[in-house]
Amino acid sequence: MTVVVFDNFRGYTRARQPHTLPDGMGQEAANFDFTSRALRPFQEPETVADGVLVQPTRAFFEVRDRDGNLYYPSWPYDVFMARIQSGLAADDQLVFSSPSWEPRYTRVSHLVSGPLNPPTNFYVLGVPAPLSAPAVSVSGGAASEESRTYVYTFVDAEGWESAPSPASAVVTGPSDGTWTVTLPDTFPPNGGSIVSVSSSGSTHVVTLDSVLGLRVGEEVRLQTAAGTSVYRIKTIDPVAVTITVEGSEPPVVGLWSRVAPFNSSGAVKRVYRSMPSGWALLVDGDGKALEVPASGAGNTVTDAGFYGETLPAYDLLMPPTDLEQIIAMPNGMLVGFRGSELCFSEPYRPYG
Repeated sequence: MTVVVFDNFRGYTRARQPHTLPDGMGQEAANFDFTSRALRPFQEPETVADGVLVQPTRAFFEVRDRDGNLYYPSWPYDVFMARIQSGLAADDQLVFSSPSWEPRYTRVSHLVSGPLNPPTNFYVLGVPAPLSAPAVSVSGGAASEESRTYVYTFVDAEGWESAPSPASAVVTGPSDGTWTVTLPDTFPPNGGSIVSVSSSGSTHVVTLDSVLGLRVGEEVRLQTAAGTSVYRIKTIDPVAVTITVEGSEPPVVGLWSRVAPFNSSGAVKRVYRSMPSGWALLVDGDGKALEVPASGAGNTVTDAGFYGETLPAYDLLMPPTDLEQIIAMPNGMLVGFRGSELCFSEPYRPYG
């Protein structure tokens, strides 16, 4: 049982700054008579929800949906929540962090549409960058020649944009030629097939059909003889396409999935061209970005000669999987720590 002791509570006084208050004085007060020495409320507590938490509960938060309904997501372990004001009729973005898993996020509407104790409707915080450089070709044209290089990014369903791919090889050709950019990578999958499993005690080396987008420290759900179990990735071998996990129940050949999936439904690719002053987005004649589905491998974009905004962030990284105690700052940044390292997000880009 937790006990809070107010030692030598002294009631009401005035001060210009909080740090000048003497011991026993509070900084803020609400709903109690601060002229006496007793913590006596003006109003009795009101029950706003009953029976909404599971036991044991280590962390819970109050969230409000568009209609003003209150919900209380809870977990049986330590969790921190940061609220990002989105301006979408109270459908705020919520960022969760815990020592137990990688940073995650959701929107209130998505969160409350599923179980809350603990929640299951969330996504991994961040957008993975393409790993392969685009291929560029040029044909036709009679104008003077110039040299170009291209990069591309992933944009998820939230509208969050990844860091760019490696740059293409430098290609030289007529400036009025037809420049075609081939984009080889697809958005990383949220699941797939388990090809084989090799176990030694509680350590299991699992061969998957793809490890693209997986990171050490993330949680995956693997098929077992009894159903499925959740494991935290210890190592990844992208060449052998294997992950190493630990657990008393060995996985079996079957299916795997990310516990915190990418928000990749309808994700697209955007292409940027090198310019003397940086990188410029390829757009059409109406100024709309030239986008292709991120689910397609090897799809192409033709440079129409119209350009828009610059590349938002060249070195934006996904939050580390061991980032803890993330909080929101007034300037649009998120901040958390890993070990003794303090990590800040880009302002108004909570995903990187």
